[in-house]
Amino acid sequence: MDKNEQKRLYKNRVRTVIRLYLQDYKTTRPCSCGEGRHYCLVFHHRDETEKEFTIAHSRDKSFSTIVAEVAKCKVMCANCHNALHFLDDTISRERRAMEIETDDQLLLFEN
Repeated sequence: MDKNEQKRLYKNRVRTVIRLYLQDYKTTRPCSCGEGRHYCLVFHHRDETEKEFTIAHSRDKSFSTIVAEVAKCKVMCANCHNALHFLDDTISRERRAMEIETDDQLLLFEN
């Protein structure tokens, strides 16, 4: 077995360990709605400003880096996660619209 083959096998073993860790982590922390199947669960970053990368796209990251990133997340089912982001986006759009409307009213009041 040459060095490249050894390196490939090592990377595959590491990926398998990471995949099993993430599956086990999700399975032991079901969504608040009751969904507990690991393939229906996703990682939601509690604070987007602390997000360094998306867990699902962490193929080239080390195990310790992934564990640190997972610690910043909450496990949610895909449906609840989508609903949360939809509501966040909707509220943000409404808040921006209200701020624009308020700014326009202030401009009218000042003139």
